[in-house]
Amino acid sequence: MRQQLEGANHMEPSTIHGYRKVYQKHVEGKPITAMQINRITAKDGQDWLNSLPQSLSHKTHLRARAFLSGVFTVALQSNVITGVNPMSSTKAGGMSKGRKAGDLTARELKIRVSNGHAYDHAEIALMLELPEPARTICAVAAFTGLSRSEIPALKWEDYKDGEISVVRKKWRGHIGAPKTTAREATVPVAPLLQEILAKYRKDRNYPPVEGGWMFYGSKEKKPIDMDNLSRREIPQFINGAWRGWHAFRRGLGTRLNDMGMSLTNIQSILRHASISTTTAHYVFPNPDKTKAGLRKLAEAVRKTYKIKV
Repeated sequence: MRQQLEGANHMEPSTIHGYRKVYQKHVEGKPITAMQINRITAKDGQDWLNSLPQSLSHKTHLRARAFLSGVFTVALQSNVITGVNPMSSTKAGGMSKGRKAGDLTARELKIRVSNGHAYDHAEIALMLELPEPARTICAVAAFTGLSRSEIPALKWEDYKDGEISVVRKKWRGHIGAPKTTAREATVPVAPLLQEILAKYRKDRNYPPVEGGWMFYGSKEKKPIDMDNLSRREIPQFINGAWRGWHAFRRGLGTRLNDMGMSLTNIQSILRHASISTTTAHYVFPNPDKTKAGLRKLAEAVRKTYKIKV
């Protein structure tokens, strides 16, 4: 199995890193690793899944199952085994995400809260009072929807004619292509963000650095570490209001929808390959608009059909 993992050199570094963690935590040392891969059956795969702690989330179990399924896929493609992937007939366990808040660890609870948050206008305004470079980086995230991996990979040459071209991303020390073809696109830059970027470049008196990075660390002059920025620089200024970088993308989609922009245009700005991704995860319902809409519907029915109570 380790050979299949190491041989998957077509995968992105972040994917290999994630799979390696699954192997080390949930596969290495298990009885299934001592079996010949061409003798492993669906029952063996299910027994392995059942041996994982059921206190883990269902998502973690799904990730573990996907890892082993991927191992067998590579083995099938390499003619190491024949037939069908034995993991295709298995079922992942684990605890569902419907667990009560009291049953979650502190980390799980923090992740749940962050995943359900979309920054609103007031929160973005608060972030625009942060010291640099956090202020301008948050502005880019808020007004373009660029992700945590795309922002540090920006170069000044990517920004011209009122648009930012997304041509690369950064994961840890690795620079590579964007996540999908749809993410390789240009994003319009709003006038306010243009002003913020111009001021940032002027005030910082940016000298040319190797690579021409837009945001880089003050010591090594390499692309800035977004995790360090969010852990060390931002929280102390915003009183616990930090909900992660992805809340900017959710916030942008949700606020644009609130202001009446079509879902197709929101999809284009967020660069999703499918509009279903936009509607399912990046446009949150607005309770005030929901109530107002129901009131309007009720009044329309009342007037049209002369309903009396």
